[in-house]
Amino acid sequence: MRAFPQELVDMVIDKLAEKLAPGQEPGPGISNYSTVSRRWLARTQKHHFRFIHFTGQVELEMWRETIEPDPSGVSQYVCCIMWENISTLEGFGEHIRAFTRVEGVQISECEILRSLPDVESLALLGSSLVRLEIDAGRTTPRIMASLLAGLPRLRQLHIDLLEVEHDRDDTIAFPSSIPYFEGADALNLMLRDYLPGELDWIPPTARFAYLWIGNLCIHRNWARVSQWIASSGSILKYLSIGLDKEGTSLDLLIAQRHFRSHPPLTMISSQGPLLSPWTSRGAQR
Repeated sequence: MRAFPQELVDMVIDKLAEKLAPGQEPGPGISNYSTVSRRWLARTQKHHFRFIHFTGQVELEMWRETIEPDPSGVSQYVCCIMWENISTLEGFGEHIRAFTRVEGVQISECEILRSLPDVESLALLGSSLVRLEIDAGRTTPRIMASLLAGLPRLRQLHIDLLEVEHDRDDTIAFPSSIPYFEGADALNLMLRDYLPGELDWIPPTARFAYLWIGNLCIHRNWARVSQWIASSGSILKYLSIGLDKEGTSLDLLIAQRHFRSHPPLTMISSQGPLLSPWTSRGAQR
């Protein structure tokens, strides 16, 4: 019997992956098909390892101990990573370097944004990373700026309830330039607070096409937000401001003030996020 062409084998596996998780990342079940034939192995690995979720330091260590840091191995299939409750990336740098095709990263309830060495490890994804989501956790202005400066291809940044502490190490220099802020596609910003200095990692000259901010950001940083909007000029296409009973009139005032200068601009006032990252992805290990 004539061998089934590899191209058709790959198409079958792709359809099986869609059937297992329509509209989502394929679940672990796709790996069961790797036992059908050696010719099925690479294609099933491509789907199985597309999205990886590390929950806790133990799972990070399991990957480090069982997977070779080889960019031509299974690491080549990883496109999205979620780190959750990770305290450090120490010793994981070579594995991160092997993730050469990662486009999206989510960091949730981690301590890694408080450490410059950990941030330098994250920056190893800079050649491919375009989307970054940060949920909770803590950082400092200088460390946050250092991270973003190391991600030259970043286009979308989603931050939810991040706590920005004062820098304890003043020897960490602010980068002279951060490519992301020179014409970012989108920023979705929600900090735990907006006290003086907490936005120092975003330069006054930052430019955005899509901007979502909460009303407290405007209340406590009116001048800085005005500079962002003025600096963005004609590239600003979408401005979304979270409103509440305390800040409605103030939010609308700043929006109307700038709409007169940029008529095409559309404002959407809502409590929901502008970006919708990773909401449909399942965790795979």
